[in-house]
Amino acid sequence: TLPQSQAAPKHALSAKYGDGAQPLHTDGSHHKEPPDIVLLSVEVPSKVPTMLWQFPDFGIPAETWHDLRHGLFTVRTGGSAFLTPAFNRGRVRFDPGCMTPADSRAVRVIDFFSRMQSEAFRHEWTASGLILAIDNRKVLHARGPAEEEPERTMHRIAIRVPEENI
Repeated sequence: TLPQSQAAPKHALSAKYGDGAQPLHTDGSHHKEPPDIVLLSVEVPSKVPTMLWQFPDFGIPAETWHDLRHGLFTVRTGGSAFLTPAFNRGRVRFDPGCMTPADSRAVRVIDFFSRMQSEAFRHEWTASGLILAIDNRKVLHARGPAEEEPERTMHRIAIRVPEENI
């Protein structure tokens, strides 16, 4: 089998970071409409944690809110691209694999999320059959370093919820 960095799509975090730790991100950021809920599970216990950081409703400085709402990222979807801020319509979108800053505000957003990783909650995969449900609209997640478990397999289900049900 190929290493994660070679087997992954070009703009996927696994392509950029391989088995190393991944930064905070939201799944499906390359889609015009990212999933609302992401379910993660591992087949066997793993020492590789999943880090979770919930986007707060308050406590973010006004300048950072401005950058989150108005800083533009170029999102690469494979054959096309579009511009978007990291926070729009009440949801966060961020993935440094497929999103590149298009202005200085977006560069500051990258720095903000990088700093927030140290505040993330550490979810441990201590047993088989655990399922982690992530609100992909408000929670960013990251993977710890996986060099010692290169065969680790994470199962993922992404769910879109009709807007009238949110």
